[in-house]
Amino acid sequence: MKKFLVVLMTATFALSSTIVSLAGEWKQTGHGWWYDNGNGSYTINNWQKVDNKWYHFNQDGYMSTGWVSISGKWYYCNANGEMARDVWIDGKYYVGSDGAMYVNTTTPDGKKVDQTGLIINNNSTNSEYSEFIGTFSDGSYDETGKFEWFEELTITKIENGKIYGNYNPLSNFYTINGDFSNGVAITNNIFTITVNLIDHTNNDRKSTYTATFELGKRDGKPVLLPDDNNSGSLVIYNKVR
Repeated sequence: MKKFLVVLMTATFALSSTIVSLAGEWKQTGHGWWYDNGNGSYTINNWQKVDNKWYHFNQDGYMSTGWVSISGKWYYCNANGEMARDVWIDGKYYVGSDGAMYVNTTTPDGKKVDQTGLIINNNSTNSEYSEFIGTFSDGSYDETGKFEWFEELTITKIENGKIYGNYNPLSNFYTINGDFSNGVAITNNIFTITVNLIDHTNNDRKSTYTATFELGKRDGKPVLLPDDNNSGSLVIYNKVR
């Protein structure tokens, strides 16, 4: 019996000595950071815990930074990629112990946030966005630099997680109306509106599209930043009045 145990222990030791422990490693390319699990595999479009910290990796396997939306919830990844927890982000949004942003509730320190997650301070919502109330405009040009049309967007009010106004580009070829006077949701300074278009070059054919804008700053002045799906060239919408 003793001889059998010695043989079994020897065999077990020999087997375990052939198991190689794989150690993960951070790697960087021109597109960002990714995590090699030690065998060439890497996480895609999911969370992964590394050194007891949570990181999110996008659809290409690169580490995410900034706001990340997953299954209807918002999370914030710091500049080093680590998921933020139990902290205010920019003093406006609160993320809890699981990393998810609080919405339409009261935070642990007794402050209220609205349905978009934005902090509600008495009269602070209007003052926070007051510099963005007004009209923004810029021109669109074709590939040769020839002026095509004039784009104008007016913001009349921002409060309680909604932004109000209208978007009316002027053109000789189209009639365009992006009315959002009834308000659309604004989250993390980003809002999307529905735009109705009548194409006078094509038997007044009607169509709709969406345009997304972000409230931003350029040289210390308020601007609107359009996304890749907006019509015309990608111009910076400067406040004109």
